[in-house]
Order: sequence, then C-alpha cells, then structure tokens
Amino acid sequence: FGFSGSKTYDRFRSRIMFPISTRAGKIIAFGGRIFGKDDPAKYMNSPETPLYKKSQVFYGLDITRDAIRKKESAILVEGYTDLIQLYQAGIKNVVAVSGTAFTEQHVNAIRNFTSKVYLCYDGDLAGINAAKKAGYTLLKGGIDSKVIVIPDGLDPDDWILRDGKEEFESNGINKSLELLKFHLRSSNYTKKSISEKSQIMDEILIEVSEVQEPLIRQDFIKKLAVVGGIEENAVLQMLTKIQMGKRNYQHYNEKQKPKDNTYRDINDKAELGIIKVLLSNDEKARSFIKENLSIDQIKNPKSNKLVEILLKTEDVNPVEIISSFSSPEERELISKTLMDEDKTSSNMQMAEDCINTLAKESIKKEVEQLRIKIREMEAKDQDTTELMKKIIEIQKKLHA
Repeated sequence: FGFSGSKTYDRFRSRIMFPISTRAGKIIAFGGRIFGKDDPAKYMNSPETPLYKKSQVFYGLDITRDAIRKKESAILVEGYTDLIQLYQAGIKNVVAVSGTAFTEQHVNAIRNFTSKVYLCYDGDLAGINAAKKAGYTLLKGGIDSKVIVIPDGLDPDDWILRDGKEEFESNGINKSLELLKFHLRSSNYTKKSISEKSQIMDEILIEVSEVQEPLIRQDFIKKLAVVGGIEENAVLQMLTKIQMGKRNYQHYNEKQKPKDNTYRDINDKAELGIIKVLLSNDEKARSFIKENLSIDQIKNPKSNKLVEILLKTEDVNPVEIISSFSSPEERELISKTLMDEDKTSSNMQMAEDCINTLAKESIKKEVEQLRIKIREMEAKDQDTTELMKKIIEIQKKLHA
C-alpha cells in the first residue's frame, strides 16, 4: 500500500501482479505491469527491503535455472510478460531483470548458472541502448554475450506471440550478434563520417577501458580493429588516450579534495562525538559511553586509538593525549578536534546520540553479512528461512 496524507491507496491498482522470488522459490516482493494507457510508469515494484534488492534479483530464475544450466546459456529479457511468453512457447532458459537496469550484482548471480547470455531487449531505441549497456556490464564481469535483434517496434513477447518459437530461434537466437557487431550496426557505423566513427569508437573504448581481465580486453580490441576496419595499433592508441584522460581526471579530483577528510560521514562524526565527550569533565556522560561502547565499533584507526586511550584514562589531560600520537598529522588532527566545541547539545545527549548511531551501524553490518550468507545458501539450494527471520528480527531492533 501507499500513503498520501491520511489516506491509504493500493500502489498496484490497475496492474497485473507478478510474484518475485529468491532462487530458492521464496516470495520476497511483487512487480506490477500496467494494462491501462494512462500511467507512464510501465512497471512498478515493491519497495526494497532487507530481503529484496532489485539490483540483485531476477524474475523467474527460481523456475528456469535448471533449463539455463541444461542449455548452458540464458536469455535475458526486460519484462515479466516477455519471460512468460517465451517460457510458454517452450523457450525455458530465460530470465528477466526485476524492473531495473542490469547490474554487476546481476552478473555475479547469473555466473552461478552459465557463462553465456543472450540479450533479448525491446526493438526500440531505449531497448537497444539498454542491451548495449547490459552487454558491456557482462563483458566487464567476464561473461560472453550476444544480442538478439528484435524487429523494429516489437517487444520479445509480441514477436514470439506473432511468429512463434521456430522463428524466434532461427532468426533470433541463431542469428544473434556479438556485442561489438551489434553496437556498430545499431549505430549505422559504416554510413558515418570519419569524425562520427571516431566518436563511436570512443564510446566503445570507454567501456573497454573498464574491463579488468587483460585477455578479455585484448581479444575485444583485436575484434574491434577487424570489425571497425582500423589498425590494431590505432585502436590501442585511442584506448591509451582514454585511459590517460581518466587518470588525469582522477588526479585532478584528488588534488581538489581537502586533505583532512578523516571525519566525513555520519559514523565518523559519531566517533568524533564520542571522543569529545570522553575528553570532557562530564563524569555521567563519560560513564555512559564506557558502559555502552565496544571499542570494535570505532572503525576509524585514528579514532580507535584515541578512544582506546580515553576509555582507560580516569583523569583526562589533553596534552598527554596529544603526545601519545607519533605523527605530526595525527597531533594536528587531534588538536583541531579538541578545539572544535559543539554547544548545540549537552554531553549526555551527544553521548546517547553517538552510541545509537554506532549501534545502528553495527546492526546494518550484521544484516549485510546475513544477506551474503543467504545468497551463498541460495546458490546451493539450501533453505534460508531461518536467516530471513533473523534479518527481520534484527531490523526491528534497528527501527526501535
């Protein structure tokens, strides 16, 4: 349900509902596809939860994974109805992204079942661009991909409903294009001017520059030289230029960053607040921290060292505290910390707020570890019910 002021409404109204499950078949969310014409949002999903992260979940994988293993390949589609139509037609090694773009997390998930993916996206411009993006994401993850070319203006479900399984297999799967050829063909590369061809090459090489595996990158460059009609050395020079540009940009950004960025997020600031209270003369607030803080909650190495010293210190002497650090940078940082007074709240209030912040961070870390364990167990077809229950209980603590 959704909420608007004091009113409650059905967020999936006028939509066909699709249950979204884990690889083990546990329903964790729902997707809705509009069947009216008045809503620009074609798909809508349940809000994300500790169990449902749409950038990590496939639709239908719990049903089609055995077929994917048997065929040693997966057909990746965008929509729920695309998957259903292909499956009903007898093409069962198919899986759909859950109403989101294809991500690195999806690559890691599909790798458990196959190392070859056919991209079967819509035949319009948006679908073509999405297919290229997904293909390069797969390339960076070390998975081979080909693109099934859909007739203009059709969705995969429209195509197979109109022409049937045999047509889809013979003119779709069997005539699928390698990612590079698809990129050049969809860009009308052969009909472009020299400058336009150079721009297309740059688009491709920007993606290739992010491929970490040397053999995959080298093989792709060789193919690009052949298909693009360019000397391999020229392609390498273009790639080197792009990589140098990235390094220069990163170097520039590093130079623009302030040198002192030790305390930059909410947890760092909570650690800093802990230090300020421990350096105060407020015995009640200091005792509260000593009773409720575990030293392993302090993640920043500099903060951890200082807090450890302060927890063991009864009579605080700032000069002695500063001298306990060996490097000038550390001494300067702690001196600034001691001088930075916060008068917006009492020491006790600051102590409570900072302890709560660090406690919530610990809970979030615990939940993340459980999620990792769940994914590992699902890959082995093991029951994850108890771990899911544990996550829900932990989440209750987080929102208490």
